[in-house]
Amino acid sequence: MPFGLCTALATFTRMLNEILRPLYAKYPGMFRHYMDDCIIMTEPGQKELHEEICHMFFDLLEQHQLFLKPAKCESSKLRWTISEFALRKEN
Repeated sequence: MPFGLCTALATFTRMLNEILRPLYAKYPGMFRHYMDDCIIMTEPGQKELHEEICHMFFDLLEQHQLFLKPAKCESSKLRWTISEFALRKEN
């Protein structure tokens, strides 16, 4: 993002929507992003599907020269806190 862009969040969100459109189309309801948080939601026991979605997500980011900060990446959690909201897997 250019320094000082007053609509940086909206611009970033619109860019992610465009880049991740194939992911939304192929896996409706299994992928969400909010601000700079991306969530892949699959049911327990769907490890292959989860990995397939992850590979597609990483490929799309790589194609557009976007990178993740490994220290901020989390996987296989049952509870997340995203922008002050707590999400958890209900039994």
